[in-house]
Amino acid sequence: MARFTPAPAPMSGDTGVLHLPVHGLGGDAVARSLSEFATSVSSRHSEDDVLWDICDRCISVLGFVDAVIYIVDEARGVLVQKAAYGAKNPRRREILSPLEMPFGMGIVGAVARSRRAEIIADTRLDPRYVQDDQARPSEITVPIVSDGRILGVIDSEHPLPGFFNEDHLTVLTAIASICASKLTRARAERQLRELNRDLERRVAERTAELTAANARLEREIAERARAEVAAKAAAQRFRESDERFRKAFRSIPAHVLVVRLADMRIVEVNESSVQDSGYSRAEILGRTTMELNLWAEDTARNQFLELLRVQGFVHSFEAMFRSKTRGVEWALLSAEYIELDGEKCILSLSLPITERKRAEEELHKALTRERELSRLRSAFVSLVSHEFRTPIGVIHSSAEILERYLDRLDPDQRREHLKAIQNHAWRMAELMEGVLVFGRAEAGRLEFQPLDFDLAAACRGWAEELGRVTDQRCSIRIEVAPDLPTAFGDTSLLRHVVVNLLSNAVKYSPVGADVVVSIEQSGMDATLQVRDHGIGIPAADRARLFQAFERGSNTGPIPGTGLGLVVIRHCLDLHAGKIEIESTEGSGTTVRVYVPLFSRVPPLLS
Repeated sequence: MARFTPAPAPMSGDTGVLHLPVHGLGGDAVARSLSEFATSVSSRHSEDDVLWDICDRCISVLGFVDAVIYIVDEARGVLVQKAAYGAKNPRRREILSPLEMPFGMGIVGAVARSRRAEIIADTRLDPRYVQDDQARPSEITVPIVSDGRILGVIDSEHPLPGFFNEDHLTVLTAIASICASKLTRARAERQLRELNRDLERRVAERTAELTAANARLEREIAERARAEVAAKAAAQRFRESDERFRKAFRSIPAHVLVVRLADMRIVEVNESSVQDSGYSRAEILGRTTMELNLWAEDTARNQFLELLRVQGFVHSFEAMFRSKTRGVEWALLSAEYIELDGEKCILSLSLPITERKRAEEELHKALTRERELSRLRSAFVSLVSHEFRTPIGVIHSSAEILERYLDRLDPDQRREHLKAIQNHAWRMAELMEGVLVFGRAEAGRLEFQPLDFDLAAACRGWAEELGRVTDQRCSIRIEVAPDLPTAFGDTSLLRHVVVNLLSNAVKYSPVGADVVVSIEQSGMDATLQVRDHGIGIPAADRARLFQAFERGSNTGPIPGTGLGLVVIRHCLDLHAGKIEIESTEGSGTTVRVYVPLFSRVPPLLS
């Protein structure tokens, strides 16, 4: 079985520029496609609209010839084809011979079970492959997951072996994430509408029953007044009517209480209230709601009683109530004054709405996630349009000068233009690497592979690398404590930590300033301190230091992505490390990093 393996890190001397295959994706096209897709899908409210919009507006621009979206049918435990692009979609919103795939069957079923995306370079070598409309050698399958629950799978095949790559996986994973968020919201909205309709129906039914019972009682009382000559018979009929009313009162599914206003004690309760409260009828009658501790919040109880006193009635009051066995639950409460046996009482009717409140909470979470995705999308588009424009322009300009005037330039001028191309290519590679690391970290796919290494030598190498590409803008001095033991950690992750810290120190310091890096041992921890004399960080900006795409308000035209500290935090989290920042605006910044590199036990297992 062929599985996707990330490309190795660039070797020494490699500029690190990301080279896409001929059938690869264009960054601007992808950004525009994702932006257009997110804008389009935000107006979709049903699952079908969301799924078909993905196929119509997003899959079609990725260069795929085929794509199918499967959705989980939880009742039957199968994956059902719900939307398609390519040969499977001969006409609008029609799927040719739709398949149903059990969990675990085929590559689609395996990804749904494992919740891990897969790229199959050659399906002919994978025994799990199940042919649909025709056999195709390449396949990419990405799960649609929300809060750990599998919702479905996006699956695409291609007639060329090895067609799909990591860029396809990154973009398709982003699409699946947006799809999961939108499906969760659509389902929550649908459930909320169903709950509201059911609640309105039940309230109407119960109100009608109570109104009918009251009407019958009033008619029977009127009949007794008109038939005084048959007082005994009328009294009997009244007793019978009263018994029927009490039976109807006790059998109403809603919770009904009658509270005597004089002392606020409960004088009548129906069967639903008894069952759901966990108390016996004898325990409830004659006691107050405060003695039974029914109200979860005293402020809500006081507000309810004040509304009843002022208005004479209360409709649809939301509050939380305690039961003896079921804990705290939400209910919709209505009440009004009645007279019973010559005494003024409060008749209250409540319906449980806990499920509705949960649906509202899920909807709120979905909206919050969607807003964050929208913010990240806008920030990413801004990053691509601004941070990549300058190095691309410099590379293009220098390359054009070399092409046109190579024979007229002296060797120093040629080296100057070549150096500009190399430096800005390195900058673009670092920008792209930062975005990719951030994307893998946010998707939970950042790997941790610790090995023994020389910490001091590694830091010197990283500092020299940065010095070369910045034309020695600042002097970087490495101070290492004596007898530093061999470190044990992931050098690819630690490189992101050190290079980002040094890059920030050099970038925001004046030309020729000193940047000092000190490395010490403190127990099992390695302490790395980077000190500069740059522009510093304004106090108002420090709360946003570790938010993606956020930068200091005093950076001005200095280029940057706002991802450096976010990437550092993710890399340190995998090492169980921590970071401290001290800074004064205009006087420089000191960053201290503590990483347990002198323990042989991997941090995630310790």
